[in-house]
Amino acid sequence: MSNESKITTKIGMAFALVVTLMTTIVVIHTYYLKRTVHHLDQVVGVHNVQMSLMNSILDLARQRSLTLQEMLLNADPFMFDDQVLRMSQIAIKYQSLSQQLRELPLTDEETIILDKQYKQSVRTGQLQSRIIKLMADGDYVAAKLLFYEQTSPSQEDAMDLMNSFIVIQDEQNNRELRSTWNNVKSESTVSLILLLIGFILSILIAGWVASRIRKEIDRRNRIERELESRVDLRTREVEALSKLTTEKRMQTLFDTAPEFIFVINGEGIILQTNKYAIENSGYSEDEIIGNNIKQFFTEESKQICDCTFPNLKEQGNSRSDIEFVCKDQRVINMECAATAVPDENGDFTSFMVIQRDVTVNRQAARALADSERRFRTLFNSTFHFICVLDPEGNILEANRTLLEFVGPEAKNVAGNSFCQTIAMGSALNDMKPMYNAIVRAILGDLVHLEMELTRSDGSDVTVDFSLVPVKNDEGQPILIIAEGRDITERKKNEEEAKQHLRESAHFLRLNAMGEMASGMAHELNQPLTAIGSYCESATSMIAELPAANGELKDILMRATEQAHRAGGIIRHLRGFVGKEDSVKEPVDIDVLIYKLVKFVSWQIQKSGIDIEIITGGHGHNVLANKIQIEQVVLNLLMNSMEAIEDAETDKAKLVLQTRIKHDDVVELTVTDNGPGIDASILDLAFDPFQTSKTKGMGLGLSICRSIIETHGGKLWIDEKYQDGARLGFELPVYETAHEYET
Repeated sequence: MSNESKITTKIGMAFALVVTLMTTIVVIHTYYLKRTVHHLDQVVGVHNVQMSLMNSILDLARQRSLTLQEMLLNADPFMFDDQVLRMSQIAIKYQSLSQQLRELPLTDEETIILDKQYKQSVRTGQLQSRIIKLMADGDYVAAKLLFYEQTSPSQEDAMDLMNSFIVIQDEQNNRELRSTWNNVKSESTVSLILLLIGFILSILIAGWVASRIRKEIDRRNRIERELESRVDLRTREVEALSKLTTEKRMQTLFDTAPEFIFVINGEGIILQTNKYAIENSGYSEDEIIGNNIKQFFTEESKQICDCTFPNLKEQGNSRSDIEFVCKDQRVINMECAATAVPDENGDFTSFMVIQRDVTVNRQAARALADSERRFRTLFNSTFHFICVLDPEGNILEANRTLLEFVGPEAKNVAGNSFCQTIAMGSALNDMKPMYNAIVRAILGDLVHLEMELTRSDGSDVTVDFSLVPVKNDEGQPILIIAEGRDITERKKNEEEAKQHLRESAHFLRLNAMGEMASGMAHELNQPLTAIGSYCESATSMIAELPAANGELKDILMRATEQAHRAGGIIRHLRGFVGKEDSVKEPVDIDVLIYKLVKFVSWQIQKSGIDIEIITGGHGHNVLANKIQIEQVVLNLLMNSMEAIEDAETDKAKLVLQTRIKHDDVVELTVTDNGPGIDASILDLAFDPFQTSKTKGMGLGLSICRSIIETHGGKLWIDEKYQDGARLGFELPVYETAHEYET
């Protein structure tokens, strides 16, 4: 350790010793001062308690005397008991306070005075009790005399004793205070002298220490100045190196940035450019540096530059879209951002221009706009009602078809309830199925329903609605796509098709009745003819008898006449049934079956049977009654469908096929994969009243065969087909469609 350090250590120890001594003196002085103050607080506290008790005792004595005096003056017997009770309470409280006072620390003189006061108070209390007793006996005169002659003087004596006690207390308290104050002054004087000595020693030591510290500080300042000069030199070296590194890093970023970057002066002359601009524009660095930046813009972009460059000088930045012309005449759509670079004086003398290729973004934006236009065109051109609903069932967007359907008064339906919007002339109660459908769609279900609505013009329409929920990533429905299709015409066509089927069935029944009538006429004609012949023979035989019975002959003649009459009726009936005002015309079988299948498509869809049509008529026509041929094909088709449905066949399929046979015959076959035809009735299938169906009459195939045979063809069953049933008919070719058109 050096000498200076040792001296400094000794000085510090001496200074610490002086400070410790001064601190000890202050602590001791503070202790004695606190003890004296505490004693003083105790003396003052006891005195205050004594004075409080004495004042309370005096106050109670006055109250007791005043109460007794009030009793003597008023002499109110109704208040006597309350006043006596009050006197008792005052006496009890008086005794309690007197006892508390006697328990406090007292001098001998104070104790003697208190004993005298207590005895005087007891005597006064006894006198007051005698006065109360006299008052209770009604002797108020004696009571007053006793009060003024004895009780009042006794009360005054007791109060004088109390006042004497108070005077003694004040004198004693003053003596204690003077003694305590003298002790405080003496102790404070000693402490101040010691503190003054310590303060003088501290100043002397502090001055000597300060001189030593000043020398040490000067020495250290010299060392620090030398170190600062060396650090400053090192800092300048580091800053120079850092600046060089930063410039290299900035140049690297400048050259590798995937954008065209130019540094231009106030006249627009290019001072610097990056490698990306050189590589992608096709120009060399010499072709760019020194030229005006507008030289590389299109004419329209030059005008934009002329408009924005003054603002750039004033505001310090600008942004615009320009077209950059490359060396190979390619035009690149650029987003151009220019920023002013201030010099040391804060003036804008150069500018940095950054151009970003947005050609792909522009193409994407145009493609998006084209897609949006196509979507809007499709959205508004479709014949279906389409609208987007929020989860509450309110319309967010609706297409033109829905607006036209609702009516001209609904120009803007956004935000309206979908149910109320489409209700129009319908009652809101009729919208309950739609309300329920929206609730189901909100829960995530795909909902289909048909509703009868009334348009704004009063016409009734049937609409097929589909509600499709659109869900977010968490699977929660956020939108509902509502689509509606006007199926009024389709429903009408289906109803007409059903009516046509009913009429066809009625026609079939009429044909069946005609066949039955024809059969019955045929069967009845022979017996009637026989009866007529027998009657005529009997009449001839009777005429040859020698003794002919005229009456019997007359009867036989009448019977013959009625038989002929009945035969005529039967022949007339056969002629009526056989007569048919049938108009035949060229019919294309291929076209006929297509129309027929379309005609019964609603029933085919209901049955779920897959129907395949294979046409091979090649435009050949047959001469036929179109309605009757349709009835035959329909009967074969319905028989197959009913057989498949009754058997509940899986993957049911039905094939209608036409072809031209070698002998100029058009053949049509109906093939199904149902249960087939029972072998027990195969030979009788075309006979009337033969059927395997529980509800059938057995007349369909019989009538169909009659119709086909009437047209010069034949109806047959393929008995070799084992995978179901196959029936068909053949009709002769009349002419080709081309010949018919000619």
